[in-house]
Amino acid sequence: MRKSTLLKIAMTLTAMFLISGVFAQINLTVKNSTGTNINGAIIYTKISSSPGTEAVIATDGGLGDLDATLNGVIRFNPTIGTNYIVKDAAVGTMWNTIAFSAAADATIYLNASFTNTKATDYVSGYEADKVTINQPMPYWVIPSPVHNPAWVAPAGPYATQAQIEQNVGPDNLQSTFAWTATGLAPVAAGTNYVEYTFATTGSKTITATETAAAAYGGCAASTVTFFVTAINPPFARINETFNTVLGVSDVIGNGCGTVNTNIDVLFDNASEEFPYHIVPTIIATNYDLNGAGTGLINPAVVTGSIPVALQITAADNTPISLAAAGELIASKGYTPINNKITVYEINLAKWNAKVSRKSDYVALRAGSLDNTRPDSYKYYTAATSGQPALDKTIARIIVMPTPVTGPIYHIANSWGL
Repeated sequence: MRKSTLLKIAMTLTAMFLISGVFAQINLTVKNSTGTNINGAIIYTKISSSPGTEAVIATDGGLGDLDATLNGVIRFNPTIGTNYIVKDAAVGTMWNTIAFSAAADATIYLNASFTNTKATDYVSGYEADKVTINQPMPYWVIPSPVHNPAWVAPAGPYATQAQIEQNVGPDNLQSTFAWTATGLAPVAAGTNYVEYTFATTGSKTITATETAAAAYGGCAASTVTFFVTAINPPFARINETFNTVLGVSDVIGNGCGTVNTNIDVLFDNASEEFPYHIVPTIIATNYDLNGAGTGLINPAVVTGSIPVALQITAADNTPISLAAAGELIASKGYTPINNKITVYEINLAKWNAKVSRKSDYVALRAGSLDNTRPDSYKYYTAATSGQPALDKTIARIIVMPTPVTGPIYHIANSWGL
């Protein structure tokens, strides 16, 4: 009786151990997204989310595969509650993770890896990143593939927020992310995507800390840090000597006949980058001299008579791009129109630049405009860009017609008759 009881107890303990311990064999079938078996897959234990820290448990058809057959099925002894990584054999381009709550056969489908094309508008790493103040800019990180097996990297331009944070974050019971940025309130328990708008210029630090979901251990990853420089909008100004001529201010050139004048344009905030884009306007006005000859009177805007060579605003609002050297108009001949005194007013009107255009990304992504159309971008003027008060954005050129003098009059020889 005692012997039988001891035998029953021993058999019960052995059965429990085989079911819940490491000696319970299972068959794990590994498939791709189309349902085809993947031969040669490898099972690793998850030690951390850092590459190279996993231990190989079994390879289909190789070491650790208890059926020793290359057939897309790995027979091994799982440890209940342990997370495993399953990866394809060749180059590891497909991943997934699995944990076992009981010793039972299972099938796993591998996701595409996170090294595929990722949102082609984005780049990774610190690249002296700059943004324009008061413009929202997107930032995101690739979540740990171990802890977010369903996340798929977005591809193509204008990847949306929804695409980037799909299958990650608290709503998906996957990793959460805490974000911080200099001068801004922290974002906790969010997704792998965030948008920041900086109100002040200067160097900013952005951090992201991933915390795995409870099912994946609930541990926090090392914090990722990034640096960005927030700069002012671009400031454009005319870099010439200004004078007052005949009562007209801001004159940079005057003379009779044809006046050849360069207009040099500079940008004050050195943190901006070339090329700069300007949409200038030009207005020509005819004047008469007043009786005293000390000023101009009777202004009349010239319509439809400005020489084509002087038209600096294209009909399609295409901006003029300037390289570092500047010079909006070089050696142009300003001539009198209607044989009258003509005042040309050149107005820089509106502009933007490389960094300010980039900083329009969120607005472009949300709308129907695209980055191939000049009118898609935000343009700045002296009033909207915090322009320094002494900067001048309007210049005038006065051109006098060449005097046409009548004949010399004399006393006729017949005067005394």
